[in-house]
Amino acid sequence: MPTLNEAPGPQLPRTLEVDIGAGAIKAKVLDARGKSLTARGRLDAPKAATPRQVIAIIKLLATELGDFERVAVAFPGVTRDGVIHTAPTLGPGWAWFPLASKLSRSLGRPVRVAHEVDVQCLGCVQGRGIELVITLDAGVGSVLFVEGHRVHLELGQHLFRKGKTYAQELGTRGMEKHGKRRWNKRLAAAITELSKTFGYDQLILGGANTLHIDLELPESVSTVRTQHARLGGIGLWKEPGRSPVKRPPIRRSLPRAPPLPPAPPLPPARVSAPRPAAAPR
Repeated sequence: MPTLNEAPGPQLPRTLEVDIGAGAIKAKVLDARGKSLTARGRLDAPKAATPRQVIAIIKLLATELGDFERVAVAFPGVTRDGVIHTAPTLGPGWAWFPLASKLSRSLGRPVRVAHEVDVQCLGCVQGRGIELVITLDAGVGSVLFVEGHRVHLELGQHLFRKGKTYAQELGTRGMEKHGKRRWNKRLAAAITELSKTFGYDQLILGGANTLHIDLELPESVSTVRTQHARLGGIGLWKEPGRSPVKRPPIRRSLPRAPPLPPAPPLPPARVSAPRPAAAPR
């Protein structure tokens, strides 16, 4: 594994950028300008990786890559302030797991965590006005930036046309099913719809499937190369820090119902005297 160039200068602070995937975890060290100081390290991960397994793999990669001052993690699920909310491609134990604080304790360095799409998009924006970034890959990723402030979206899961979601229509499967020509027509319709919805100043299209775009884009729409994604880990550390969100309390049992009022007394029972037997004839 290559070692770091220890020459002083604009390299500092060095950032360990970690990409957590469903089958592997990758990492490399970047200088302050986003230039790679090491080759990308890669280790396979279990199919249903738990938090403990992921942290152990990251620690091993960090040891092999050398020195760094901070860590930026791209996570395949919804996160908020270093706390994991969803991890659909990983194993159990991730809901409300404080990955940033746990990994920071393990590595002895400050850690920031964000959705993998957010990290990729952080390297693409200018930080001015309303910028909407859409990634076109197997699914559809989305992040909204307002004056540089990041808001994660799950736009791919929202309905787009004829009961289908953006991911179903603009993802890789949709392109393979309907062909590139129809895919481009639907992309054009999506651009118009997103402009009405968000009123963006700039729409940035990224992801592997931007190579298949074959239409004239408006001036407010541009494409970005995947090379810009490497700057996302640096961009994550340019954001202001926020306090982690506390997990809501979990009620182990249902609350006790208030006692019922006492039942009113029953009226006294009326006992009728038995009828006298009829005299024999």
